[in-house]
Amino acid sequence: GDGIDLLHHLRRHRWTGTAMLISGYLTEENEVLARAAGYSVVLRKPLPETVIVTTLERLLDGNAVAG
Repeated sequence: GDGIDLLHHLRRHRWTGTAMLISGYLTEENEVLARAAGYSVVLRKPLPETVIVTTLERLLDGNAVAG
């Protein structure tokens, strides 16, 4: 499976946490599928560490972030 399958599984089991997907193999189609699955943030690697830290801080503060 992949991260999208994992989040589908978690959601079926009523997990409602915030999810962030970071992938080096992200296609436009997979990004759409990831957002439909419930990922709040979808980021493509490679990316600077500061982007990950800033994004996590915003998520923890409860702010939705587009990525």
